[in-house]
Amino acid sequence: MLFSSSPSTNSDGKQQTAYSAPGDEDLETVITEDALDEKLDGTKNEWLADVKSNALNYGVYAIGGTAAFYTVYRSLMYVANTFMGITFTDVAWFGFLSGCVSTTIATAAVYTLYDFFRIRPERVFRTAYTELCKNSNVKEKLGPLWTKTIVPSEVKAYKIDGGGFNTGDGSRGVKLVPGTNLVWRYPRVQMLFLVKGSKASGIVTVEALKKWNAIHMNLLTVDPVVSVQVDGVEKMRRSEGGDSAMIHVKGEVSRLYVRKDLQDLIFFGSH
Repeated sequence: MLFSSSPSTNSDGKQQTAYSAPGDEDLETVITEDALDEKLDGTKNEWLADVKSNALNYGVYAIGGTAAFYTVYRSLMYVANTFMGITFTDVAWFGFLSGCVSTTIATAAVYTLYDFFRIRPERVFRTAYTELCKNSNVKEKLGPLWTKTIVPSEVKAYKIDGGGFNTGDGSRGVKLVPGTNLVWRYPRVQMLFLVKGSKASGIVTVEALKKWNAIHMNLLTVDPVVSVQVDGVEKMRRSEGGDSAMIHVKGEVSRLYVRKDLQDLIFFGSH
């Protein structure tokens, strides 16, 4: 369809152009300069809004990417310059120090693994001694509560077993293969030592297992004792009361036979 145009002037004195289609007197579109300016301004504002939105959205990524690239670049240049400046003496020192560090780490790892699967009597003694110091019955019979500590004497005896593979029902360890008797036996310490309080002394009997780096007390008892002269030799005897004077600090009653077995190694009598 062809359109015809005719210029005219509106009431404000501005030029306007009217477009009309031949044969259709009702169809006429008038576009003024103001309308064109408003259209251009709207398009320009939309374009500026899009630019601002994209700048905010992608500007952060652009700045972050540039900073990351610069950091990596400077790091690589520093490493390259450092290695290019290394002398034979530096290489020798680095090899020596790295060897020392590797040896230390390997030794510590081996010792830690070895210590994990063994039991140390010193640790068992400290654990038992701590339990004795906290027990009110021990303090009551061996010394008053105001006593600073119960002093351990130099008399200690112990036996270590377990800590290896064996066969059994798993009561002293862990079954490794279901349906078989192959077990890992927990390391065990059976110990006797003498403690002295302000009132009396006592023989401590200890049986302890090490279960995955934790000390488990199977038995901890104290028997008050007195020293007597037998044929000119000082001997230890249980105080009056015998078994009834025993202080059961911790552990299973079923393990009390261990106390008798261990104390038979020492001379005990009665008054």
